[in-house]
Amino acid sequence: MSPEQGIQVEETLEETISQASIAPVKKPKISPDDSVEDEVALLTTQASSREAVGYQKPSNSKPTIDPHVFSQISAEVATWRLEQDITMYHRVSFQNLFIDAEDDFLSYQVGIEGAKTQSISVQLLSSQIVVSGTPHDHLERLTLVIRARDNHHGSNEESWVVARFPMPNIEEKPHKAEMLVDQPLYRLTTTRIRDENGVAYDILQCEVFLLRDDEVWYAISQDRLKCPDISNIAQRGTYRVEGDTVLIQFSREAFEITWLLRFDYDAYYGPSAHHYLVTQRRGGQYQTDTLFDNKRAVEARLNMHTGHHIYEGRYFDHLLMDPEGNYYLVGMMNYIYNVRIDDPSYYQPADSDLNIAHPVHSMTCADIERWYGYSVLIGPSQYNTLISTSGDPMGNYPPQCGTYQQTPTRVALYLDFSFDPSDIPIHGRVYSYLFHPKPEYKDRLETFKINLLYAEPQE
Repeated sequence: MSPEQGIQVEETLEETISQASIAPVKKPKISPDDSVEDEVALLTTQASSREAVGYQKPSNSKPTIDPHVFSQISAEVATWRLEQDITMYHRVSFQNLFIDAEDDFLSYQVGIEGAKTQSISVQLLSSQIVVSGTPHDHLERLTLVIRARDNHHGSNEESWVVARFPMPNIEEKPHKAEMLVDQPLYRLTTTRIRDENGVAYDILQCEVFLLRDDEVWYAISQDRLKCPDISNIAQRGTYRVEGDTVLIQFSREAFEITWLLRFDYDAYYGPSAHHYLVTQRRGGQYQTDTLFDNKRAVEARLNMHTGHHIYEGRYFDHLLMDPEGNYYLVGMMNYIYNVRIDDPSYYQPADSDLNIAHPVHSMTCADIERWYGYSVLIGPSQYNTLISTSGDPMGNYPPQCGTYQQTPTRVALYLDFSFDPSDIPIHGRVYSYLFHPKPEYKDRLETFKINLLYAEPQE
């Protein structure tokens, strides 16, 4: 990943401003005002008029706006989805938006106009802008503002060249639990099995639910790497919606199941999907899981290829909580590698770490140690069943955690495993990784669950 430069944020009355200085790219200049194409004609007219009366061109000109880049950013911003009380994460590159004929050093500011009552932050990360937060008032109209100036035209308001990009309207908040109705929703679940040696452990399976016209349709896949086809669902019970909850009665269940929708958001790390964080109460037992509206997003977690080289893996979205109990997004990634491929004498053959990164900020081990208690990697090895654990299932002590410098400005986490000398992963086999919250937080946080498909490097 390329290094990203964090920029300090300054508050003003009308907008949140971030500042940075980046050397420009020299290109033909145009007017910087709101309507770029109209101003090009205006600039031409003014220049011709001035030349007629002996106008002398200044020795240094302000930065200008590239209309092609302006159009690209406008089109990208127009695709963003803003929903009332729903957290958003968007980023866009503004590289080459501003150009300076003299290649002067440029300073930048970014902000959101109209965000007087919004909990929205704007940050500059190198040549990208990150817009995140939670829109609250669906009647407000927001505009992304990017400003640039060189060091030859003073520091007042007139020195800035401004580009404005209207953001889409904020969609009004629906009745929350109604979002779970009339669409297939996929969920990862664990099933306890025994291997050929009689050792019990959990594997992952994919379920699909469809709530429609008061009926619950359901299927579970028997293939560890796939989700059920929607054509295989069968009617299994009934449901009703009450505010933020869905009450489900399966035909063969003694207890009514309650789903509480706690949070929903669009995928940041991908694959593209909308995620619904739902707490299920079944009798006196609680568990929290993500329901996905995209089958591909779940199957990506069931088919994480690893082993060809060290650290082979990809990040998936996961929600943590801050000390006040507010949700925020991180990425989680794990891998398996046989270190003895590179060093036959290494004391343990297997290497596997969970990596946890925030998309913008640095993290500390306290961010997960207060909430999570136990992680486990499960699968076959050449001599026995590989079950490596870290932490305590009851949450008495946390998994082994460390930090590393992911970028020059951002610190990420890793959770370590220890392995026996006999823990040699097998080419072509499936391993499951589970990262469990402490028991007292199962009603708010979910277990991170992925399959790791191990394959040794090709000769």
